[in-house]
Amino acid sequence: MPLTIVADMIELKLPWLLGYSRSVADLAERAALLAGLPEAERHCLARAALIHGIGRAAVPNAVWQRDGKLGMADWEKLRLVPYWTARAAVQVPSLRAEALLASQLYERLDGSGYYRDLDGAQLGQPQRLLSAAAAYAALCMPRPWRAALAPGEAAQLLCAEAAGGRFDAAAVNCVIAAAGGASAQAAEPVTESRKLLSEREADVLRRISLGESNKEAARHLAISPSTVRTHVESIFRKLGCSTRAAATLKALTLGLI
Repeated sequence: MPLTIVADMIELKLPWLLGYSRSVADLAERAALLAGLPEAERHCLARAALIHGIGRAAVPNAVWQRDGKLGMADWEKLRLVPYWTARAAVQVPSLRAEALLASQLYERLDGSGYYRDLDGAQLGQPQRLLSAAAAYAALCMPRPWRAALAPGEAAQLLCAEAAGGRFDAAAVNCVIAAAGGASAQAAEPVTESRKLLSEREADVLRRISLGESNKEAARHLAISPSTVRTHVESIFRKLGCSTRAAATLKALTLGLI
């Protein structure tokens, strides 16, 4: 049975979740392409995304449908979802690699995730991309306890999480670029003839794309905050953007950073 159908069958338990795993798989695979992952790793990543929700069957529907704050007992059930996903999927020999990857979707770089409490030293590029893709896709879909976020809002929130050390900034940037309709091709090197940003502007954009403030970017680049502000204004004007998240997305799509 195709894994896309398996994912749909799992999500029929919660109608508001239908299509989520497919969205994560598509987004993760396109982000992985932008990140330069080999085809075999991209394929594994997409399959892991499709099966990552198997463990939800172990949690009562009443927990998923709550629109208030969850209690400790409820959270303990949710934290075991990736454990049950691994236990179920590993029974299929051809899915063992995908089962392991899927069970690491909720881990975070700062060690605050679950269920293994892994941190950045134990999480590779596929895990980082999958986590970022799942978070972005979830933010853009409605839930019983909140409305869906607009793409720009989701991107800003995810960038803030990366700045806080929970997500990998490079993975987040690839996911945002993939979600923004970037071509499913690795970005080509930018030639001088079509380069829109100066070297210093590109440096500034790289720093603020990581969630740094003007002062933080200025400190890293050994320039003044006012100079950073001037560069940011120039970047926005050249790229036709009004927010840092949008500028990051466009620059990644164009291969400028």
